[in-house]
Amino acid sequence: MEEKLKPYSDYKEIKVPWLPTIPDHWSFDKIKHCFAERVDKGYPNEPLLSSTQSRGVIPQSMYGNRVVSAQKDLHLLKLVEVDDFVISLRSFQGGIEYAHYRGIISPAYTIMKANDKIETPYFRYLAKSVDFIQLLQTCVTGIREGQNIDFKLLKKNHLPIPPRREQVQIANFLDYKVAMINQFIKDKKQEICLLKEQIEHLCYIETSIENPPIKSWESAFDKSWSKIKAKHLFNEVNIKNCGKEELLAVTQDRGVVFKKDCNQNYVTPSGSLEGLKLVCKGDFVISLRSFQGGIEYSFCQGIVSPAYNIFRLKPKFESEVFNTYFRILFKTKPFIELLKSLGGGIRDGKNISFSEFAQFEMAIPSDEQLKTIQKLSKVLDALQTNSSRLFAAMNDYKTSLISDVVTGKVDVRNVAFEKIDVSEEEIEEVEETEELENSEK
Repeated sequence: MEEKLKPYSDYKEIKVPWLPTIPDHWSFDKIKHCFAERVDKGYPNEPLLSSTQSRGVIPQSMYGNRVVSAQKDLHLLKLVEVDDFVISLRSFQGGIEYAHYRGIISPAYTIMKANDKIETPYFRYLAKSVDFIQLLQTCVTGIREGQNIDFKLLKKNHLPIPPRREQVQIANFLDYKVAMINQFIKDKKQEICLLKEQIEHLCYIETSIENPPIKSWESAFDKSWSKIKAKHLFNEVNIKNCGKEELLAVTQDRGVVFKKDCNQNYVTPSGSLEGLKLVCKGDFVISLRSFQGGIEYSFCQGIVSPAYNIFRLKPKFESEVFNTYFRILFKTKPFIELLKSLGGGIRDGKNISFSEFAQFEMAIPSDEQLKTIQKLSKVLDALQTNSSRLFAAMNDYKTSLISDVVTGKVDVRNVAFEKIDVSEEEIEEVEETEELENSEK
C-alpha cells in the first residue's frame, strides 16, 4: 500500500488569500524577479502557434481546423521559445500555458521566460494549479468577453519557490503520479472502445480474410438478414414545443443530452422557445453534421432547434431491442459512409432530410443476434456510467494532489518512484479513435 504523504515539519505564514503558508525553507519572491517578458517580433517564417488549455502551446497544424490562422502581418506576431509560458485570453480560467514548441503567436498574448530561480517543469504544474488560477483571477482586466490577465498586475504578486533541486523532485513526482492516473484512464477507455467495437461488428459483417473490405452499404450485411426500407420502420416526428421543456444538445459523442450537462458552449436560442421541436426519450435526431458522426439517439426529453429532423420507430417495431440495435447501427462506419454518399461528403449548410433517410434499406439481424447486441450494450452502458464517475473522481484527486504538492502542503522530497510516461494527449487519442475512423479529417 502506498505510504500517505505527510506535511513538512515547519511552515511560515505568507498571509495571501491564495496561499496562507509555505514550508519554512521555501522562498516567496515576486513574479517580476522570476520571469521576464519576451516581446521579440519579426519572425514571419516561424510556425504559427495556438495556446490551448488542454495541450499547452502547440503548432496550429497540430490543433486542426479549430483556430483562425493569421495570414498577413506575420512579422508583428510575438516569438515564443520552448520552455516559455504564455498568458492567453482565458488564462484566468485555466492557468498559464507551457510552450512545447518554438513559433509565433498573437501579439495579444503575454510571453514569459523564466530566469535561473525557476525550474520550468515545476512551474508548469504550479501555473495550472487551482491555487495559482485563484491568483490569476485577481489580476483580470476588462468586462466579460474582453477579460484578460494584466501582466503589470500579475508580476507584482509572489510565487512560492522551493530550492531548485526540490523543484525538480516535485515535478518528477507529479509526472509519475499523473502518468499513473493517465495510464489507468487510458486502459479503461481502451477497454470501453474494444467492447464498443465488438458490439458494432455484430451489426454488420466484420472485415476479415474471409470477408473482404466493405465496399457498399448493401455488402455490409449478411445476405440472410431481412431488409426493410427505413420509411416502413420509422415515422418522422414534428411536434412543436408547447410546455416548459428543457433545452437539449445534439452531440456526436454522447447523443442527445440536456444542454446544461454539456461543457461545450452550445448556442442558446434567443427569444421564444415555442418554435423548437420536442424530442422524446428513444427518438433519433438527424443533426447538421450527421454525415460526419451518424444519427444521434436521445436519452432524455426536451427541445431542440427546428433545423433538426426527428424520427422514431413505428409502434409495431418499437422495442428496447430495436432501439438498441439502431442506436448502435446509426453510429457505425458503414452507416456514416452511407450518409456521406447523399452529398458526396460535402453538405455545409444543408441538413439530411427524413425523406432522404427514409429511402435507405435497413438490414435486420436474427432475433438471437439482436438479443446478443442488447445484452452487450447493457454491459457497455454500465461500464461507461461507472467509468465516468471513476474518471471524475480520479481527475479530482489529480487536481488536489498537484495543488497540495506545488504549494508545499505535503513533502515529497524523499518519495521514491519509477518513471512512467503516459500523456493526456494519449488519452485524447483513445477517446477520438472512433471519431477519426468515422469521419474524414
